[in-house]
Amino acid sequence: MANISRQFADEVLLPDGTEASSSADMDRWLKQNDLALAGDFSAGFYEKVRNRQEKMRRDSLFADFISNYKRMIWNE
Repeated sequence: MANISRQFADEVLLPDGTEASSSADMDRWLKQNDLALAGDFSAGFYEKVRNRQEKMRRDSLFADFISNYKRMIWNE
């Protein structure tokens, strides 16, 4: 967005119930929910989303592995 710090005249109610009072608040909410404005969709955006999801999946699998390994060691 070109004017990132512009304040809105009225607060905008977002789908999760929070309110955004500026463009920066709106962009922050979009990034937290892996969303973007229509003009922002690009190959780089999709790659960042895929990389973030892959990292979360790997972290979850590693945590499950460690948990199962500890359970195996302590139950023997």
